[in-house]
Amino acid sequence: KDPHTVAGLLRLWVREQAEPLLTEALYADWIALARVADPRLQLLAALALVARLPPVHRECLARIFELFAQVVASESANKMGIGNLAT
Repeated sequence: KDPHTVAGLLRLWVREQAEPLLTEALYADWIALARVADPRLQLLAALALVARLPPVHRECLARIFELFAQVVASESANKMGIGNLAT
């Protein structure tokens, strides 16, 4: 029931994976993505990068984002808005 325990387990699981979720092969592309100034172009580039991830990585990323969406949907109860998820 403790959300901190769940968050800690998720962080540990991500850290313990043999390969980073966003993959080392795409590291330079993810860094370059952060430098794209136009939000629309940045989104399109991010979607293209996600499409290049291995299927298992894409699925894990999708599930993590689904979890984040559920947490943000309950912001009034848990005080975890999108800004708090980023920190």
